[in-house]
Amino acid sequence: IYAQLREHDKALENLDRAMAIINDPVKTAAMDSATVEAWKESAVDVPTIKAGVLADAGRFEEAVGLFETLVAESPGDISLKRNLAAIHVQVGNTERAFEVYDDLMAQPSLMSQDYYAIGVGFYQASAYDRAAEAFKGAVDKAKNDRDALEMWTRSLQTDSMCSAVPEAAQRWLALDQNNQN
Repeated sequence: IYAQLREHDKALENLDRAMAIINDPVKTAAMDSATVEAWKESAVDVPTIKAGVLADAGRFEEAVGLFETLVAESPGDISLKRNLAAIHVQVGNTERAFEVYDDLMAQPSLMSQDYYAIGVGFYQASAYDRAAEAFKGAVDKAKNDRDALEMWTRSLQTDSMCSAVPEAAQRWLALDQNNQN
């Protein structure tokens, strides 16, 4: 709740306190096994939540460090990698962000929303050709995604890849004929 209220210090303090309780053998010994198991299940998400709170608080170095650790521990976790790359874009470390995004783009199990998020990252870093590729991936996975179609078209146009614009624009218009854009 503190994280949602953007009271970052209180959120971080409570996350640390929760982990101290979960990792305290005296406290866990006093609890029933179902409660301890529920605590352990909840504890799995704490580092990711903490990294998100750090990023939201503008403590990017700490957030990057924690996300890098989490990605190293779970290299197949697409969400963690997306978050890591997004923070790198936010702080201007596009080289590292692009490494992570390129690694993600090579994953065969990406969903439309993954491609879209990658496209947004590339677009924010002014890598419009790469953004177009990612947004096209989103469209290929979800043919009726208006936002992905729009961003694919805009990325192509912004990068002056004019010969590729008609296919994207026609697909966009076919889906959303009354769109003024």
